[in-house]
Amino acid sequence: MKNHISHRNTPPAAKAEVVPSHTLAGSPEPGTPAVHSYIRQKELLRIVPFSPSTLWRKVKAGTFIAPVRLSHRIVAWNRASVSAWLQAQAGRK
Repeated sequence: MKNHISHRNTPPAAKAEVVPSHTLAGSPEPGTPAVHSYIRQKELLRIVPFSPSTLWRKVKAGTFIAPVRLSHRIVAWNRASVSAWLQAQAGRK
């Protein structure tokens, strides 16, 4: 019998919206986020006050913004949404 990995019992990843590649754009001016500007997890974790595990736990619970899927293996967060979330959290204190 061949030894293979079954993906049937693999838990689903957090739901992510698929973004067409033609919508990926850089910032029009330095320091100004574009409508479709994205931030990857490594950079996001420098900004938000929690660990990778907590990040995904919050995404799953719906208490943090869900990422968008840029490709089969790449997810990122909308930079404007992250900024708005951080401002909302600062307003709660």
